[in-house]
Amino acid sequence: MSPRVVMRAYDFGYQHADAYTGNKQGRKETRDGYGNVRGSYNLVEPDGSYRVVEYSADHHNGFIAHVKDKHGVRTFGKPGYGPGHGHGPVGPHHHHPGGPVY
Repeated sequence: MSPRVVMRAYDFGYQHADAYTGNKQGRKETRDGYGNVRGSYNLVEPDGSYRVVEYSADHHNGFIAHVKDKHGVRTFGKPGYGPGHGHGPVGPHHHHPGGPVY
């Protein structure tokens, strides 16, 4: 097993709302000292619908994102897809609570 590299931890975020243009968006992200990242971002789409993306990335699972919008919840990435797992990229995985998907 290779030694872990200690990385600089951080925590940031913002929210923005422009009443004139209707632009609303935000983001939050944290990283610990070992490269494990968790975050989310949100925005209002051009059609007025709302999208939220929650994501995580680490050395074991790789990058995984959960997208929540008018189409339901979709997951991109796959647990266990990180360095040393021997899996190719996988995604998206769709979870639909019902209704049509366009």
